[in-house]
Amino acid sequence: MRHAERSDRGRGLLLLAAALIATALVLLATAAQADDFDEIELTQSSRYLLRLTDLPSGYEFDDGECGPVELDDPSPTLAAFIRQFRPEGCLFTYERLFRAPGEGPSSAFVSTAAIAAPSVGVAEMAAATVTDLIGYLTEDTGGYTEAAPAATLGEVTRVFHVKVDADETEGGQDRLSVLFWRDGAVLAALIASGKTFAAADRVAFPLGARQQAHIDNPSRYTAAEADDSLVELDDPRIRTPVYWLGEKFAPGHGLPSARPYFGAGRFLTALGKVHPEFAVGYTKRLLLIGWTRSAWARVDRKGTNHRDWAWHCTRSRQVKLRQGHAVLYAAYGKDFARCPQRPPRHYFAHAFVGRTMVGVNQGICDDEYCVEPSFSPAFNSFRGMATVVRGLETRPQRSR
Repeated sequence: MRHAERSDRGRGLLLLAAALIATALVLLATAAQADDFDEIELTQSSRYLLRLTDLPSGYEFDDGECGPVELDDPSPTLAAFIRQFRPEGCLFTYERLFRAPGEGPSSAFVSTAAIAAPSVGVAEMAAATVTDLIGYLTEDTGGYTEAAPAATLGEVTRVFHVKVDADETEGGQDRLSVLFWRDGAVLAALIASGKTFAAADRVAFPLGARQQAHIDNPSRYTAAEADDSLVELDDPRIRTPVYWLGEKFAPGHGLPSARPYFGAGRFLTALGKVHPEFAVGYTKRLLLIGWTRSAWARVDRKGTNHRDWAWHCTRSRQVKLRQGHAVLYAAYGKDFARCPQRPPRHYFAHAFVGRTMVGVNQGICDDEYCVEPSFSPAFNSFRGMATVVRGLETRPQRSR
C-alpha cells in the first residue's frame, strides 16, 4: 500500500493532516446533529421531555422524533387505542461520550418520552395499556419483570426491568430500568441502563424527577438546550488544559467577532501515537488544535521538508504571552529555492502555554506542499495571529 511506503519523516505531518481532516469531519457531524434537532417538528409533547441540560456533563444529543404513535403489528389492545385516539408523542435519546469526574451511577444512554393526551380520561386509558406496550417493546429481549418503584413520579408510577444482549451495550450495562408514569393528561417514560437493575434504577429515578419538573412547568425545548457542539471539550481524558478564545471572541480594532461552534476531544487518540488533545473551531474560520508539548515535539522532530514553519522562506515573529510565548508564521504554499517577492499567503501560529502547544490555523502539509483549508482572511496577518494568541484563555470545565 502507498501509506506503507512513506518514510518515517513523513508520518508526523501526516498525523497532523489527519487531525485536521478528522476535525473537519467532526465539524460536519456536529452541524448535522444540530440540523437534526432543528429539523424535528416539536409538538406539545416535547415540552415534557428531559433536556440534555438536565444530564451530567458527557452526554450528546443522539436522536429525536415527534409525531403520531405508530407500532408495527401491535397487540389488539394497543391497536384499538391507537386507532381510536391517534396519540402523538416525542422520543429523544442521549448518548454518553464519557463519564464526568466524581459522578455516581451513570447510564450509557438515556431515552426520554412523553405523550400529551387530550384529556385525563384518555391518559388513564393509555396508562392501562402500559403492560401491553412493555411486552411489545421487549418481545425480542426475553421479556421483563415489574418491580416496586423506588419513588413516586406523578400520580401513577410503574418500573420494569429488562435484560438486553450484552453485545449491544456499553461497558456491560445490559440491565435497563424502564419507567412509566402518568401526571394528569401527560404520560411519560424514561429508560436508563446499568450493570445491575439497582444501578439502572439509581440513574433513572433522579432523572425521572427532573423530567417531572418539566411536566410541572412545561416550556419549549430550545436548540440551545440540545446543543452538544462543545461537550467533547469536557472529557477528563484530555491531558492538557483546553485553551480557547472564550464564548465570544471580540478583539475589536477592526477585527471581527467569532464564537465557538464545534469542539473535538480525545477521539483524536485513534490517529496514532502522536495525536492532538483537542480542537476548537470558531466562526470566521479560526481553528485551534491543542497538543501536549511532548507530543508536539515528536511532530516537530520530523523532516524539515514536512514542516512549513521550518521552510527557509517562511517568516516568523515571536510574541510574549502572560503564561508563555508564541511564534507567528507567514508561509507560502511550498518551499522555494528562491523566495518569492510576493507576500506570503498563509499566516498561522504556535502558542506554547504551560505544557500545551496550541496551533492556530495550521495548514495540512505533505512532502512539498501545504494546503490551507479556507482559513479566515480577516485574521490572515501577523497582527491577526498576534491578536488570537493573546486572546487564548483556559476554558473552564462545564458542570451541571
